[in-house]
Amino acid sequence: MKMRFWTCGAWMVAALAWGGGCGDDDGGSSARNEANGDSTGTQTAGQTTNGVGQATNAPAQTTNAPPAATNKAISVTGTYAYKKETMVLKQSGNAITGTVVVAGFVQDPANPVQLPVPVVGSVDALGIVELQELLHYPLNPAKDYVIEKVGSFADANTLVLNVLKGQAPHTQTWIRTK
Repeated sequence: MKMRFWTCGAWMVAALAWGGGCGDDDGGSSARNEANGDSTGTQTAGQTTNGVGQATNAPAQTTNAPPAATNKAISVTGTYAYKKETMVLKQSGNAITGTVVVAGFVQDPANPVQLPVPVVGSVDALGIVELQELLHYPLNPAKDYVIEKVGSFADANTLVLNVLKGQAPHTQTWIRTK
């Protein structure tokens, strides 16, 4: 025992400061391992040997996988109502076509609008719907403009669209009627 002490005695101060020891014959290392939750006397990866606590350097696991959604699960086809407007949409893949009619709309005979108003758009794999209402003035094409809307389904029959361009920004909640 004395020989072992003199053999590692010079290193004992440095080893204890580093967290090591001279061996298990002094009982200190086993006691430290038990304090760290290891009753077998062996040190497990990530444990400190000073009995203060456990530390691990394992990185947290994260994933950057996109949500599993496809446009096959999202059906935009149907008839929708919003205030006095009725919108009929048809979907083919991610492309959308349709029309919008406003009940009680009175045409200006000098500048009539093509009715019903054509709608084009798309739906992506995450369910984001983009629609454009194409307002055409056949007698005055310089007045033509587009109303741009973007949104998604709040549930299977409720399409919430935000108007971004062509009208004052506002939110429209369209309810599928059939």
